[in-house]
Amino acid sequence: MFRYLLLLLLCLLSLVSHAADTRGLRGVAKDQATNQTAEVKLYNKSYAVIIGIDRYKNLSPDRQLKNAVKDARGIEATIRKQYRFDQIFTLHDEQATRDGIMRLLTAELPKVIGKEDALFIFWAGHGNQEKTDDGDLGYLIPFDGNSDGIYGNITMSQLKDDISRAIPAKHIFYAFDACYSGLLTTRGVDVKASRNLAYLKNITKERVRQVLTAGSKGQEALDGGPRGHSVFTGRLIEVLEATGDYITANEIQAILKERVYQDARARGHEQTPGFGALYGGGDFVFIPNFEEKVRDNRAEISKIENELKRLEEQEAEAKKHLSEQQQREAEQKRRAAEARLKAEQLRQQQLADDARQQQELLAERSRFEAEQRRKEAELTKASKEEEQRMAALKAELAKKKQSAPTATAGSLEAAVAEVRRLNAQLQSIEATFSRELTAGKNRIAGRYDAEIASLRQAAKQKQKPLVRDEFETEAEYQSRVAKQQSSYTDRIAELEQKKQQEITALEQRLAQEQASETADLRFSLKQLGEKEYTVPAHLLVLKIGQYDPDKQLFPVSISNKIQQPGQQSSGVKVAVNGIIPLPREAARKFKQEYSSGLVRPQVAVHADSGKVASVSLVNDADNSLLGYSGGKFMTTAEIAAALAEKEQRERLIYTERLERERLIYTDPATGLQWARNANMAGEKMNWQQAVDWVSNLTYAGHKDWRLPTKDELETFVKRGGARPFQWFNNNGFSKIQASYYWSSSTFAYSTFSAWGVDVGYGRVGRNGKGIYSYVWPVRAGQ
Repeated sequence: MFRYLLLLLLCLLSLVSHAADTRGLRGVAKDQATNQTAEVKLYNKSYAVIIGIDRYKNLSPDRQLKNAVKDARGIEATIRKQYRFDQIFTLHDEQATRDGIMRLLTAELPKVIGKEDALFIFWAGHGNQEKTDDGDLGYLIPFDGNSDGIYGNITMSQLKDDISRAIPAKHIFYAFDACYSGLLTTRGVDVKASRNLAYLKNITKERVRQVLTAGSKGQEALDGGPRGHSVFTGRLIEVLEATGDYITANEIQAILKERVYQDARARGHEQTPGFGALYGGGDFVFIPNFEEKVRDNRAEISKIENELKRLEEQEAEAKKHLSEQQQREAEQKRRAAEARLKAEQLRQQQLADDARQQQELLAERSRFEAEQRRKEAELTKASKEEEQRMAALKAELAKKKQSAPTATAGSLEAAVAEVRRLNAQLQSIEATFSRELTAGKNRIAGRYDAEIASLRQAAKQKQKPLVRDEFETEAEYQSRVAKQQSSYTDRIAELEQKKQQEITALEQRLAQEQASETADLRFSLKQLGEKEYTVPAHLLVLKIGQYDPDKQLFPVSISNKIQQPGQQSSGVKVAVNGIIPLPREAARKFKQEYSSGLVRPQVAVHADSGKVASVSLVNDADNSLLGYSGGKFMTTAEIAAALAEKEQRERLIYTERLERERLIYTDPATGLQWARNANMAGEKMNWQQAVDWVSNLTYAGHKDWRLPTKDELETFVKRGGARPFQWFNNNGFSKIQASYYWSSSTFAYSTFSAWGVDVGYGRVGRNGKGIYSYVWPVRAGQ
């Protein structure tokens, strides 16, 4: 196989060598219309100029570079090995003066390069820009240049108007590992350049001058890229090396922009390569150097053949040793077999007994497997029966729904009747599913319980002991015994698990089916429940009691009218008691209108729950309405004012609660409330001063503050760990002192001493009451 590949490779080398002898550089592409490949002549010759400058004559030491020459040499090595260039010119450091560069580009190369040739120019060094009235003007800094302005440097205008026009090449591609704006490009770029035959033919007809830079204005070209190069040059080398055939400048910039941008972004930096055409519509093409690639492949094949030869020798040697080893193993096996035969003859009777027992076990297992197959068949049949029962259940429910009457809900009575009907239908469906669930559980249990009981009975019976083999270890024998004993319990556990799994699956399935079957009913109930229905006034009794002139109010009650058998009923219970605050003159007029039958109750209820939604009194004398709120019948304006007052009270209560929470911490474990300011006294005190001060304290609206007991203070302080004062100060408390705080607990054996807790380190200590310590107030929570 490898010889065939080598022969194929040599043939390819011969073909490539023949192609190299023909005049000009060519590329191969596919015609999308015919799906056929064709050869396109690109250039007569291809040239490159590689410039790298680390050391600058007129720049300060901190502006000198380290990797520019390395980057230039990396590009040179790549294109020499990978691509077809007839001649490569290099300028490094002192060679790259302004005169040296301009002489090469404007005097020497125009004499060498023809109109059908290509030129690639790579620059690694400093670049900058200068503001002008027409925008930024970029320039390159040669070895003897400066960074103060365009004088002594090579500007983009010179590049576009002098160098690009002086060199007669068809395609020139400038790649600058430097960041600046002011490229003076005339058009954008198609980042999705095609690779078909039509595109390749088109770009070979057009002249072009293209420019690619490492970054834009204000950006720094990063070092630390692949293989020790800059990010831009390292990625450019990767793209050039990874290309199997030709690649265009347009394709290179599309790949390079994304990779350089992502590399810089990963390091918290911004660097976006710039690209454009100074003029022209073509596209520079790098032509691959197939001869070099073939030579590399030939060397690799030679290396692989040598490796194969070495492996074959190793394999032959390994087979020789393996043969000797097999002979030794065969001799050992023969001797072991003779020993086993002798042992077998001595234990013939024992093994015969063991064989009979094994036959019995095999027969038992055969019966067990046959029983299992029967059970599985029963389960399959039962599953089909379950499916049939479920289909019948759905059909029964569908029939119930179709036969159920549909009632209108335009009135309260109709709505109540509809709610009752829907609830009855819902309960009927739920009862049907409940019965099916109970029956299904019983069927599942019936399939498993008989077999489980049989296995349990068999497990209780005494088993014939197993015979231990002579060559069997004790651990192996005990494992075999345990396996025999556990076969029943394992099977029982397996059946119990399967039974529970089937029951759970049935419960879930029926629950899903029930939810699906009752969804429309529940939706209808929800719609009815959200609507409000007015109770007819003739079904209600309004009683306005004796006016209280001192309090200036009427007592009022609204209730259901007691109906005689056969009379209409609202179906909901109404019982409302309240008052009507009215001044005496207005009360007199209102009582007359009530006595004349001009005042009537208006009650709205929810049909599903029967709860009262709203209550009001309608005065037909002047079409006024008194709404019910908080036990009072009031005008709409009065209700709005009352609600606003209630909202204001609630807001005030909420604000006060927030303020208390800001000033007070409530311990969820003990319910005690601690001041968040642990030094509001602002000074240390002796024990008696602390007791007196805290007993007179009014804080956050409370006057019942006190000193904590020893246990209360110790327990609370331990929440803060090894350094409590730091923990408390970082968790919503303030002015925590790393010192002792008084407790209210007096030392049991001396009334002149009291206990304190060191909030700095959590220690508990006894101090004389004349000692000065801090005070942390506490109170009992509500």
